[in-house]
Amino acid sequence: MTQTKNVQNIICLVILLMLASQAWAEDWVYYGSNDIGDMYYDKSRITEVKKNIASAWTKNKLSPEGKTKYYSILKGIGKAPDSPASLEYYTEMLEIDQANKKIKNISVTFYDDKGNVIYSSPKSLSGEWNDIPAGSVGEKLLDRMISESVAPRKAFVYTPPVVPKYLPQYRGDQDKIKKDKDVSRPKSGEEIEDKKGELAMASRPATPPKEIRRDDRFIAYDNETVLDTQTNLMWAAKDNGRDIDWYSAQKYCENFRGGGYTDWRLPKKDELAELFDKSNPKHQACFPKYEIYLTNLIDLSCCCPWAAEREDSDAAYFNFDHGRTHWDERSEEVKKMYRVLPVRVAK
Repeated sequence: MTQTKNVQNIICLVILLMLASQAWAEDWVYYGSNDIGDMYYDKSRITEVKKNIASAWTKNKLSPEGKTKYYSILKGIGKAPDSPASLEYYTEMLEIDQANKKIKNISVTFYDDKGNVIYSSPKSLSGEWNDIPAGSVGEKLLDRMISESVAPRKAFVYTPPVVPKYLPQYRGDQDKIKKDKDVSRPKSGEEIEDKKGELAMASRPATPPKEIRRDDRFIAYDNETVLDTQTNLMWAAKDNGRDIDWYSAQKYCENFRGGGYTDWRLPKKDELAELFDKSNPKHQACFPKYEIYLTNLIDLSCCCPWAAEREDSDAAYFNFDHGRTHWDERSEEVKKMYRVLPVRVAK
């Protein structure tokens, strides 16, 4: 009897945490955080149960507080690992009633730090329907699921540039080879300095920009650029304004000519983190109910701009919802929530 009650406590606590205030870098998409951990959903396993009701798999990577809490509960049913530190995450199957804004737990499985199953609840102990409060993590998941079902992702096929071998056949081809040889030959010190000067001039606007607004740290100019006076980085005054994959984000920066400059690039994750300002909340255009935190002089239309760092098949992005770096696949599919915010070093 006591064991059954503890199992039900686990399910109820999971539901409560989903309703509280707000795979990592695998196939999982981040959607929110609370004191218990960071939450993700698997967009490839959202299925329709019946009209207006869909099921989804979620994953919660547990924080130290979350590990302690769940360790205590699992210990009560004799399923706890050696220590709270061994708890890593749990996966959960949920059903969401999109029309009535309700959520129900179907099953939950806990894993240790080696990926081994610690405990999996039987389906006979699935939870009851619960209301999804406004502003909760559960509502964020609901919004993501509605977005996935109403506006399915469109595949973007990335074709890397192919440089063909050049086979001279005509006089014009011979002239091209001669020019190529001239370009490739070693340059004198004077020529190198001239080239540096040309590049420096190319990365400057034709006319000096005029300041139009400022706050304690940032200066906005009339050429749609914003200067961070603390880091000497110049940012685009707004992002690209729509969902984008990492490859396209990189190309967007390469082709960006904001303010007349030509040396824009993808920002590093630490550079994006420098923009995070918890004292300055504002609503994001893609999900107006949720706030992001950065200067009002930069228009970020959604929470998560891509960063330059890569690791295996993943790339980093920074979430201005809660101020953390996460990783996701550098897939060629258009990614929801992701944006690109070009940056350059001010000369």
